This record gives sequence, structure tokens and C-alpha cells, in this order.
Amino acid sequence: MTMPKIVFVTVFLAIAIVYNSLAESNKKVADFINDTASEVIKIIESKETQQQKQENLKNIFHQSVDIDWMGRFSLGKYLRQLDQDKIEEYLTAYREFLTNVYVSKFTEYNGQNFYIDSIKTVSESQYIVATKVNDSQNTNGQFTIAYRIKYLDTGFKIRDIIAEGVSLILGQRSDFNSVISTDGIDSLIKKLKNKVK
Repeated sequence: MTMPKIVFVTVFLAIAIVYNSLAESNKKVADFINDTASEVIKIIESKETQQQKQENLKNIFHQSVDIDWMGRFSLGKYLRQLDQDKIEEYLTAYREFLTNVYVSKFTEYNGQNFYIDSIKTVSESQYIVATKVNDSQNTNGQFTIAYRIKYLDTGFKIRDIIAEGVSLILGQRSDFNSVISTDGIDSLIKKLKNKVK
């Protein structure tokens, strides 16, 4: 085999290996989204009591979402200004707040179906999965939700939810920083706790 052919074959094999690796990664992250959604729907449609459903949905949420990372990100520059005890107090309130908001949204499921529209590899371990949700109750009949997903030692975790182009954690960072700059971290913690009641 001539040198140019050897080089060509070597490059082709390298590209094929990278492509297969990316394809396998995309399949795994797609499976994560599909499996998580299937588990949620299965619980919602089960004959369990409302309390059991709530507990099971909370467990899935905690397993699939990187809540503490999102909470820290949402503090922005103030994360470095707080002591560890205050950060833990805030994170405890944030966990309850975020869980309450999204588990309550799960129960609004009314037969909508979705499909994965695209998967973008942001880095070796980070992806953005765009989904299309078909909803007859929505005026447009369809809307887009994207998930920023990070692969950690414990598996895939959702780190942001982007609805119609609006990032959850960027919106929270803006809102939280505004509260802290005006009224302090204790005021933010109190507001988060009040939203759970």
C-alpha cells in the first residue's frame, strides 16, 4: 500500500472511531432523557396514592437533576462571598424550592408527547438535548424544551432547562442576584422557603 493510501486509511479509521464514539455518547444521553421521561409518565399514570406519586417523582428529580450545582451557579458572584454554613442553608432552601416547582409541573402532564429533535455535543461530557413537545392545549400545538446535560461519575445529570430559548439557571441567577444585592442572602432564603409553603 502506498504512503498516501496508508495516510488516508489511517485518517479515515480515526474519524470513524471518533464518529462511533460520539454516536454512542449521543445514544446514551438520548436514552437518559427517554428513560427519565418514561419513568415520570409511568408514575403519573399509576394507581398509587397522590402522596406516593409525589415521593417517587421527587426521587426521580433528585436522581436526574444536578440541583446543588444549579443552586451554586444561581448565586453567581455571591457564592464566593458567603461562608459554608450560609451556603448550606441556602442550598437546603433551594433544593426544596426547585423540587417543589418541578414536581408540581410533572403532575400537570396531560398526555403530551415529545421527541428528541437534536443532540449537540458541547464538550466531551456535556450535551444539549433539544426536544419538541406536542401539546394540543398550546396555541402553537408544539413547543421546544432543551436540556443541558453533564456526564458525571454518578451518571448523566440535567444542569439547565431551556424553555423556548429561555435558560432556567440564567434567569434564576439574575433574579437571585437582584434580591441579594438589595436585601441580602437571608431575604433570598426566606423567599425560597415561602414559595414552598
